[in-house]
Amino acid sequence: MTTAHLFYIPIILLAGVLAGFFLGRRAAEESARERRKKLARRRAIQEKKRAKAGESAPESGENEDSEKPVAHASQ
Repeated sequence: MTTAHLFYIPIILLAGVLAGFFLGRRAAEESARERRKKLARRRAIQEKKRAKAGESAPESGENEDSEKPVAHASQ
């Protein structure tokens, strides 16, 4: 192994890690954006259903789509 490999291999590994980081970040942002759109569509549909049924929308503190923590019994 030549001394060039001592520099070449770590540089290529670093480039791969950086590329993976940026591509992964972009994918995560896109996934979050799609999830927000999906939730907005669900809320709009629910509001239309409520309006059609004559019900009022939930208060600002209530959010039916949010995930609520589940208490587990530890034994």
